Amino acid sequence: MITIPAGTTLRIVTISDIHVDFAVNRKWFDKHMPSLSESIFNVLILPGDLCDDITKIKDTLKMFTRAFQLVCYTPGNHDLWVARPNSPADSMAKLQQILQVCEDCQVRTKPVRLHCNLENSAPADVLIVPLLSFYCSEWDKEPDMPWTPEQDVQAWMDFKAIRWPQEIIDQVIRCEGRFCFGKDGTSKTLSEIFAAINEPWLEEVMALRNSCTAAPIVISYSHYLPRQELFPPKRFLVDAKLHKVSGSVELEAQVRRLEPDVHIFGHTHLTVDFVIDDQRYLQWALGSPSEQRAMTKAVSDTGMLVIYDSQQSPPIAPVQETFWGNFFRKEPRDPYETCPASFVRKLFEQRFPDIKLPFDDEYFQSTPNPGPAIMDWTDRFEARWRQ
Repeated sequence: MITIPAGTTLRIVTISDIHVDFAVNRKWFDKHMPSLSESIFNVLILPGDLCDDITKIKDTLKMFTRAFQLVCYTPGNHDLWVARPNSPADSMAKLQQILQVCEDCQVRTKPVRLHCNLENSAPADVLIVPLLSFYCSEWDKEPDMPWTPEQDVQAWMDFKAIRWPQEIIDQVIRCEGRFCFGKDGTSKTLSEIFAAINEPWLEEVMALRNSCTAAPIVISYSHYLPRQELFPPKRFLVDAKLHKVSGSVELEAQVRRLEPDVHIFGHTHLTVDFVIDDQRYLQWALGSPSEQRAMTKAVSDTGMLVIYDSQQSPPIAPVQETFWGNFFRKEPRDPYETCPASFVRKLFEQRFPDIKLPFDDEYFQSTPNPGPAIMDWTDRFEARWRQ
């Protein structure tokens, strides 16, 4: 437990998928980092995908620990790549290497309880709970688009850069009869292995929450998606196969058991803040420089998200406007509509000129769609909820 001194503001900030392989991304933080202050206890939640270079991971974590009193992190798929010279033998060894770096840098990868001596009405405790996870293709329950090229999923870099140790492969084979990690899908047992790591501390967190006199705020986070409704239907994606490498059934089951006030995730670089079945889900991704001009512009233009501020009432930030969140709230999900989005059609003409897509852009406008991209976020957010 970390006790926040009386009179000190507790502030929790989040951002994911920062990909510091891009020098411009590392530079972006120069204007968005807080200064250490005795009056504010700043916490950062990082839901994965820093980079695959262990030296850069360490340097990035040190950058954050110089600016935040507490840094909480869980690895993403990009972090587990072992494609560089002198990489560990496999991705589980890489995971252990990353966890050791986190311990050396005093970065939290397990749950943490923040106890606050507050004078206002905010709860006295905040529980921050990481949920380690990995994707499985069975998470995708929606029909594929008939026009999706079969070869797309083979280009997924994880299938080349993530390497599983033999003991993991053997365990999957014992459970399923075969091991899959590639064009034929990703074995469900892989996601179960990662989810099982969470179980001991998940039980402890739930017992602790039940024993608290005042109900604590619970913020959980993972790299991958818990629910498919947090991803646009496949007709809005150039690579509709991405649904098969994005989410975990076991992760969603753990989120539902925990019932956090908000669950933060990453991975898809599609910024969204959305409530499903009374559960709030949030992705606040920086993404690549090209994505920052479109799909993550809300983040690149406005800054990291302050998800909790003990000086505000209520202390948790309201649901933020996002491009995809607007669409999800406005239109019922229809995964069976096959008309590709206009921007998908345009990119297909460049990448797959031999594939003829059905319908046309005029027909697309008659289907549920999110409308034009939001290119100016100036008046669409409150500055108090940004860092």
